[in-house]
Parts: sequence; C-alpha cells; structure tokens
Amino acid sequence: MNGRISFHIACLAVLAGSCQTIPNPLALETAILAVDYVPGWPGHATERAPTQRSVVLFAVKDAPSGTPVALAAAAIVRERGAPFRGKSNLPIGSRWLSGDDVGFWLADRETRKPWQQQLLGEVTAVLGSSLETTVRTTGGNSVLPQVTVHGTDRGFSVVLVSGSADDPERESLVVAAPFASDEQVGLFVPDPRVEKGGLLLLLLPAGVPTAATLAAAREIAKAKALAPPDADAIPRNWQVANRAVGERNRRPALLAVVTPLGLPRITDLLLAADEAALIAISNELSRLDPKAKNLPWLVEAAAWRALVPGAERGELSPSLRAAFVRHLGSLCDDGATLRLLVRVATDGNQFADALIDENLAALTDRSAAVRVRAVSWLHSRKIRIDNYDAMGSKAERRGAVRRYLAAKEAPR
Repeated sequence: MNGRISFHIACLAVLAGSCQTIPNPLALETAILAVDYVPGWPGHATERAPTQRSVVLFAVKDAPSGTPVALAAAAIVRERGAPFRGKSNLPIGSRWLSGDDVGFWLADRETRKPWQQQLLGEVTAVLGSSLETTVRTTGGNSVLPQVTVHGTDRGFSVVLVSGSADDPERESLVVAAPFASDEQVGLFVPDPRVEKGGLLLLLLPAGVPTAATLAAAREIAKAKALAPPDADAIPRNWQVANRAVGERNRRPALLAVVTPLGLPRITDLLLAADEAALIAISNELSRLDPKAKNLPWLVEAAAWRALVPGAERGELSPSLRAAFVRHLGSLCDDGATLRLLVRVATDGNQFADALIDENLAALTDRSAAVRVRAVSWLHSRKIRIDNYDAMGSKAERRGAVRRYLAAKEAPR
C-alpha cells in the first residue's frame, strides 16, 4: 500500500514538473545602432592602423561579469556638481567588460534560450587614429550611453556619454584602460524592461576595413570638419576643466582632458597633485588651443612647466615629489634642465629619450644622492650599466658609463 502511494506521489511530481510554464522570450523593441565619425585627436606620435568592430546589442536576462563602471573610470565629468565621486549617473549595476569578460560571456552564447538573450541590433564601425567613432542607439534604448572611441598611442580609448547635449546632468565617463586593435570589449547597463538583466553592447573585432569602407568613414568625418564651426567652440571636457573649482572638482576635470590623449606621466602627476599644483596646471592648460596640432605633447609640456616653479621652491607635496622622482629620476631637483628639455622636445617620445640621456650623464655627478637616484631610475626602465657602483671611485664610475655608451653606439 505504501509503495503504491509513493508511486502515485512520484507520478504527480513528474506531471507537475512537466507542466511548468516556459518563460516568455525576451521581446524588447529592436534597436537602431547608428555610427558617426568626426576627425580624430590630432598629434599622436603613433598612427594606429584602422580596424573594424562588429557592434552588437543584446538584451540579456542575467548580468555578465565585468568591472563596475565607477571602478573602470579614470574620470567622470558632469556639467555641474562634483565631477568625480566614484559614482556615475549610469544605472547601478552598469559594468565595463574586458576582453576576458566578453570571451566568458560569448562562450555560452549559443546555448542560451530565447528568454535569456535577444539580439536587438548590429552594425559595423571603423576605428582609427584619424577618426573619432561614435555609436549610439535609438528605438527606446535610452539607458545606453553614447560610446565614443578614438585612437591613442596606447590603444583605443573609450568615453561613455550619457544625457543629451543640453542636459545639465550630462556626463562623460572616461574608461581608464585603452583596448588593443584585436581586443573585444563590452558594456552592460541594467534595463527595467528586463528583470535582473539589461542591455549588453559588445565591440567585437571584425578584421581590417576595405578601402571603400575606410574612405566612406573618412568622408563623413571630413564633411563634419568642413561644416561651419562655432569659432568659440571648446571641447566640453576643456570647458569643465577651465571652470572647475576645488580639488575634488579640478582633479577629475583635468583627468578628463589628459586621459584621452594617452599621457601616463601626466595622469600620474594629476593623481598625486594637491590643489595648488592642480591650479598651476589648469592655468597653463588654459593658454592652449584644444584644437592645436601635436596636442598630447603640448599638454604634457604645459603640465611640467606649471610644476617646475613649485619644485624649485621645495613646495611639492610628498606624493607629488615622489611622482617627480618616479618620472624624472636625477632631474627631479634640476628645474633649469627640465625647462630646457621641455622647450626643445617636440613630442613625448623625444622627451623620454632625453630623460634617459640626462640620467646616464648623472651617473658621474659629484653628488652621491644624484647618482643613486639616477641609477635607480635607469634600473626601473630596465637599463643596467655593468660593473657600475654609485659609491665607487670616480674612475670606476666613469669607466663603467664609458663602456656602456660605447657598447650602445657600436651596433649603429
């Protein structure tokens, strides 16, 4: 009898399981992905080869793994309020996906059911140093920000812009890490239309653009450049930097200017600077034309010029002083030489080469402190001088440096 009851209970359980309702497929409005081009940032030392991205938008039931956008940001800039407080206007739960995060999500793409993912739109975009590429969505997907990509010396940099042009809460979030030409990245933004899920935008490598595709993108950018400009127009991030007041506002505003230009030395200085140093840098940058050629080097040179007087007076904060030592080595206390290098250099690479030469020359300086600082700085750049001892005799030090320079010149 008990066995028969158990059998009936088991049958009921099977029937109950077989009667479970299959979730409804995701049915969001199809999105239109629009791609636009304007001329890229001027003056980068390295011309980055054009590449293509397949830009794909999904609605997803489950949030993918990724880094919260506030943690992925180098700067968050708004028209008003505090530009950077570690908080973005994007919905809570928004995430930036690295190449590994995207790969992990794509690995299960083919096995997901219609109620777990929905393809909303797809378009191809061209990326290159001479282009600034913008992808935006229409068709009711307003939770997604505008995604702007431009080439830098270190890869492709991304800025996420949310809000309309006339919105006082408009926000630009600069993603800290640039991505490589062959790297896939993505953005997830929660959407109330998808319970516990949202929208997933992926930028997937799609090879090299054809000559016709590249020419078409450049023609669009050229047409934008030839359109009648506002003579007084200044990029929004420069406007915010010029108006920022207070350390909490000024630092992120300056980072928003510097980060897209790919200037790691100056980014480090800004992160270490106190308010007095930030004001000095702002004043120097205000004299620049944001549309000038060779803009990355002009910005870097302006930052060094702004900080040299404080360094000479011994007024740098401990953190900024450490940043000076980190990037200049023996020149951290030599304002005259630093001014000269900044004046004669034509770009960041030439400046970096000059720093190496000056630190090599400092290995024979009379001051032991200068010699130790120089050799330590050179070691950090993987430059080692065989048999060199900063505390050795003058003849031994000069001999070691002479042999290194001779060996360096020999292959030429």
